[in-house]
Amino acid sequence: MSDTLVIHPKDNSTTSLKYVYLNKGFDVIDDSDIDKNTLLEEIKKHKRIIMLGHGSHLGLVHPDLVRCGKVRSSGRPFIIDDSFGELLKTKETISVWCNSDQYFKRHNIPGFHTGMIISEESEAVMFLGHYPLSKAELYLNSVILAKTIGGCIDMSPIEMKDYVLTHYKGDDPITKYNRENIIVIPVDIIK
Repeated sequence: MSDTLVIHPKDNSTTSLKYVYLNKGFDVIDDSDIDKNTLLEEIKKHKRIIMLGHGSHLGLVHPDLVRCGKVRSSGRPFIIDDSFGELLKTKETISVWCNSDQYFKRHNIPGFHTGMIISEESEAVMFLGHYPLSKAELYLNSVILAKTIGGCIDMSPIEMKDYVLTHYKGDDPITKYNRENIIVIPVDIIK
């Protein structure tokens, strides 16, 4: 068993995020319908928790909510919701989902997190007003970001942010936007 648990629900629209943890030997949960109590127990067993996928300020979203607008299988709209906050305070946390920084700030949990990250055409239109990259270019952009995060995954959150901003570069509006949303919540601001 690894000291790191990755929670990355299976979802074709977030496959690029596998490059954060690929070939690292981490324990991975990709079952979006995992029982909540089982997930809590798995989190308790690990020192560091990496959470990846779609989400909001309320948590890591169940893929069915993204695809269908409703959760069909487990009945839970979020895989990680507010009820996980207290347990996650006891862990090292890394999250890559849209507005995960707001979730972790609300729960006073330090770590490496992201604000809004553009990974789909609809997000580009919503936040930039247009779609500056082709679908293939956007996917490649997401892979580069994930590989960059994977390249510094064992660094401290501040070192991770510096590494990502040094290595994830580009002149396109999506890269520039995403770079602005690499967030570290430092331990010293958590009271």
